Amino acid sequence: KKSEAELEEERQSVKQRFKPFYRRRAAAVQESIRVFQQQILPKAYQEHADKSLKPDSFYQQRGKALLKSIYQRGVIKKAKRHKKANKTRFRLVEDKEVSLASFDEFLTVQEAASQLERRMQQQETLSERFFVDAVTSAVEANIRYDRQLSKQRLEELLDDISVNYGLVEEGETIIAQGATVTEERYRTL
Repeated sequence: KKSEAELEEERQSVKQRFKPFYRRRAAAVQESIRVFQQQILPKAYQEHADKSLKPDSFYQQRGKALLKSIYQRGVIKKAKRHKKANKTRFRLVEDKEVSLASFDEFLTVQEAASQLERRMQQQETLSERFFVDAVTSAVEANIRYDRQLSKQRLEELLDDISVNYGLVEEGETIIAQGATVTEERYRTL
């Protein structure tokens, strides 16, 4: 049987190696576009007195395209506990699939807004301040920490830690006749 110190060491090892779960929210893209549209319509008409130009259509199309492009990469909000622990990898839940990912594969909200602003500043027709502000303020994280799933999975892993060194099936040979008894085999006995 393992000592309490050995069990605690194993628990700490499991916690240290554990990869938290983050979930990609597909709905965040549409929510962000909706926020952008609510902001851009009145501002577009204020900026353009000539309504025949249909500035709302022009800006809406470009704003949607910019936001969709940034969400293809992914915008993440890293949990404070993972910033402090300097975690670099996590499990990404997308639809019903889970994959291993790295935090640096995704943009933070600030990085996404900065990247969008740089892209808009490069195009004269999109560099108007009201448009830049409407697009960048609509960005929100579409990948967020799933505290409940992470907690549940970590508890399962901790519960799976055996208090014994090993299990022996009935009839299983532990030490063959004439074999050396190692410390591990002795513990199994």
